[in-house]
Amino acid sequence: MKRRISALLLVFALVVCAAIGLAACNEGGKDGGKAGDNIFTEDASLAEIISALENAESFTIEGKLSYALVGFEYYEDGQMNQVVRIGRNAMYSTLTAKYDGGIIKEEELYFIEGNESYYVSRSYENGTENETVVKEKNLLSNTDPFSWEWIFIISVLLTEEDGKIVPNPDPRLEAIVTYVRLEGDRFVLGLLIDGTEESEFVFGKVNATDVPVPEELKELAADAEWADYVSYNGVNYFKAEDEYGEFYIAHPIQDGAVPEKTINGLPVRDRY
Repeated sequence: MKRRISALLLVFALVVCAAIGLAACNEGGKDGGKAGDNIFTEDASLAEIISALENAESFTIEGKLSYALVGFEYYEDGQMNQVVRIGRNAMYSTLTAKYDGGIIKEEELYFIEGNESYYVSRSYENGTENETVVKEKNLLSNTDPFSWEWIFIISVLLTEEDGKIVPNPDPRLEAIVTYVRLEGDRFVLGLLIDGTEESEFVFGKVNATDVPVPEELKELAADAEWADYVSYNGVNYFKAEDEYGEFYIAHPIQDGAVPEKTINGLPVRDRY
């Protein structure tokens, strides 16, 4: 499905790109107050953790990032905090970014209805200033599981050595994994990017996450159009148009990935 990557996920995505050659009702969750399944144990393998997340009904990711932007006569400190709740049929994310000029808040919602998946985001700067709304849809048959990118990133950043989960030493990765902690019901991953951006991601509440679907956001998605960008099954698709009509251009991002013949009912090409 289409991924308008949020700020913290974008940090992860940039890290991964170098390594791969360049990602009101409730759904599915259980009691959000519970700690979640105890899958992140010291004796668990990376493959077992990935499999458990792939098969989970729900889980939560909490992330925080501190950064500094430096330019000619310019310096800015910033901090971002994000909570992502992932279920089988919905994903809801909230993000707050604080910087020298103020505060940005954003909500993102993915949900499934009928044979289509929908995405809508709404962001504000300094209260209700500069409101931005993005909304689009994809066929459900062209939609990866909502958890796909987060799980894929784990598989790229980490590896195993002597039966232990350790940082992947691949020099093409543009980040340093500073720590990995397996705490039973929580998995904590620390990153340092470009020597200045410190981030931490906590995976937890496995099978104990309530995923809200705010009715106001859901209503915004009612008139969504087909996505300009689709990421599905290891291939990125970009919508284009020529004298013959609309189509998608395929760009595989995983070894061995085979592009679909159609996406969202439109033909797929490998070039214009």
